[in-house]
Amino acid sequence: MNIAIPTFQFKRGGGLTYLANIVPEMARQSPHDSFHLFMPPRHKDLIRDDSAMPHNIRRITYNIPFGLLGRVFFEQCVLPWVLKQHQIDVLFSVGDVTTLLAPCPVVLAVRNPNPYYNEVHWGLLQCSKLLIFRMLTRWSIAKARATFFVSDASRERVKKVLHSKHNSLHTIYHGLNHQLFHAGKHANLKKFLQYQPFILSVSTINPHKNFELLIDAMAILTQSEAKKISQPRDAISKPIRALIVGAAASPAYAAHLQEKIVQRNLTDRILLVGPVAYSELPALYQMADVFVLPSLIETFGHPLVEAMACGTPVIATNTTSTPEILGGAGLLCEPYDPQDLATKLATVLDDNVVRKRLREHGLKRAAYFSWEKTAQQTLSLIHNAVTRHTS
Repeated sequence: MNIAIPTFQFKRGGGLTYLANIVPEMARQSPHDSFHLFMPPRHKDLIRDDSAMPHNIRRITYNIPFGLLGRVFFEQCVLPWVLKQHQIDVLFSVGDVTTLLAPCPVVLAVRNPNPYYNEVHWGLLQCSKLLIFRMLTRWSIAKARATFFVSDASRERVKKVLHSKHNSLHTIYHGLNHQLFHAGKHANLKKFLQYQPFILSVSTINPHKNFELLIDAMAILTQSEAKKISQPRDAISKPIRALIVGAAASPAYAAHLQEKIVQRNLTDRILLVGPVAYSELPALYQMADVFVLPSLIETFGHPLVEAMACGTPVIATNTTSTPEILGGAGLLCEPYDPQDLATKLATVLDDNVVRKRLREHGLKRAAYFSWEKTAQQTLSLIHNAVTRHTS
């Protein structure tokens, strides 16, 4: 069976993490299938090409000009012909929108939460894009033989907003690379030793990630530390910092955060670190005293599971899919209440019993997620879609 997987939509973040893990695992589990990756040149290293990789992965590169418009034209008008040329049996679309004129069955993954929530006030241009995206997703779900989401919360939200009555809507959780993310000791990253102790947050820098909450909570913690320092017996040896790690998907929002940090006099306490190599993340999680994800919207949240697997206590907002993914293994806070987050941060930082409990529960919860399970469930949908088409 020839399975096509276009990757043009993804530039950074969880989408690339998903592809880098799920494609090799599906290829390993289904050696008699051929996996055709239709990709831009920038993704040439997405799936490494070495002796450890399955040999049933084909990379077909297309350099598509004219940005978003060029990509849409290629996916909707050119790709149907390309799929015929390569005798593709099923199209696996991992970016919410599929090729509507695809000449073969489609399995669709819906991962982007932004068009379906009103928690973030987008600009006019972005709102227009999201409305178009929502319309295309509605048509794509209607086209697909099967559609899956990465959490129950996401599935129910999109189903409600799109008024979808499609019967073949599923949930398949993302997995975790347990060989990379684990509780065994990782070597410290020397460049981050100077910042310890620190609170860590890992995410692309986008408005729906709600980093204002962490900044305001840090301001409260800083004030609390100042009061303790005035009483020598309660003084702490080093001030706590917060490191925000991730690429700036929205440079304007990153600039807004930096301005807020300056306004709150926290330039020496909160650092926008930028992206860190994926292979370095496990060590960074372990160096952190606590991991925080302050998002307003998450469909899954890879860093939640990565942090738990590394034995790092987790605090996150009680929104969208986050409580579902944590499964009681982390502390939840209100998304607009910095005092709530500050209180929970202080609890985790000061109470070893709480830290130990969160670590133990997090390790158990992280063990539930695996790319092997994700690939198995995804392949089942793909094979069933082809079987239904030919029967």
